[in-house]
Amino acid sequence: MQVILISGYQNSGKTTTCKLLKEKILDQGGKVIADNLSAVGNEENQVEVQAILELDGKIYGISSIGDNAEQVKKGYDFILEQNNQSPVDYFFFTSRSKGACHHTAIDFAKEHDSDFFEFFANNIQPNIDDFKIDHLTLEAQKQNYLDYILNAAKIPL
Repeated sequence: MQVILISGYQNSGKTTTCKLLKEKILDQGGKVIADNLSAVGNEENQVEVQAILELDGKIYGISSIGDNAEQVKKGYDFILEQNNQSPVDYFFFTSRSKGACHHTAIDFAKEHDSDFFEFFANNIQPNIDDFKIDHLTLEAQKQNYLDYILNAAKIPL
């Protein structure tokens, strides 16, 4: 299993990146193997991504729950439980970038993939009014960040 950790500060775009990944897989004809639609993670009750998807014979696990160490563990436990039925080829998960949450995420990543990738999300979704960025430019920036992750990790999507 190849592990990809997306870490960052609160509201830096970690969940957005996971949502874009899920959409990209489904748009290319992927199918849902498992989807925890009830996943709510952070203080703002943002709907998180917890899903197992299949595309072209490859299995993708995605968990964006990562605001504290307990949630990080809950996120990867969901994927690992599903992994028993459908072995995951690529596992994307998120974590805050400091403290016990990040240490838990790093320990998990090392345990399952000694060559794991970590990417730092750094406000890929700023307040449009503050930065005078139009909606299309912002959407392109988010998609470019996901494409960068996929290319750097050599994931064929």
